[in-house]
Amino acid sequence: SGRKFVIITCENDLHLCKMYLEKKIGVQNVEFILTGSIRQELDFSSFVYTL
Repeated sequence: SGRKFVIITCENDLHLCKMYLEKKIGVQNVEFILTGSIRQELDFSSFVYTL
């Protein structure tokens, strides 16, 4: 199994994640952390950026 990680960025820094977005690698909005902390669960589909 490969290493697993989550890429989190804000809208102002989205240009720094262009290479991940082009490869269809999920890049999460900062709301991913805030909402996940409150709900105590990870929602990978609601806060993902797309091209």
